[in-house]
Amino acid sequence: MQEDDRDEDGIGIAAAALVLSGGTITAVDGTTDADLTHRAVAGAPVFKVSGGAVTAPAVTAIYLDNHVPPPTGDTYVRGERIRVWVEFDKEVTVTGSPRVALTIGGHTRHADYSGFSVMVTADGGTIIDKDVLSFDYFVQATDRDEDGVGIPANALALDGGTIKHAGDGGTTDADLAHDTAPADPPAR
Repeated sequence: MQEDDRDEDGIGIAAAALVLSGGTITAVDGTTDADLTHRAVAGAPVFKVSGGAVTAPAVTAIYLDNHVPPPTGDTYVRGERIRVWVEFDKEVTVTGSPRVALTIGGHTRHADYSGFSVMVTADGGTIIDKDVLSFDYFVQATDRDEDGVGIPANALALDGGTIKHAGDGGTTDADLAHDTAPADPPAR
């Protein structure tokens, strides 16, 4: 299917549409040619086509990793990793180094793209979740935040990279818009 393919009343087949193009269709005995004439088949509404109807992947959630609290308790300290998860409504492909802006003590810091979400199964295998992206920021000595690390609205930025729809061969850009995420443990 091509992006400009459209058929609102459903796919149909024209009369005598079967063409050999240099091939042959014969009876089982191999000596009798098949009769290729046939009537037209009207379009069926259950077979509509809209090649341009691919919807962009959209952010469904963005949040700080609450499964692994700061190693030192309720506060991130210098060198500790703050992980951000960004969930999309469909699988995506990523190139380059997208990042997420964080608000730490009134300052903007950036968590860098680190890969897709990887889950370990009960049998020790792994599952790569290609609709959830992971971003990491490591707390610096100058970071201070008394009311928690926040993620402002629309903080996901490509920064020269791409985030695209995996299902259409990577041609449709993802919609990066998202709401503000609530603050999580403070950084020190």
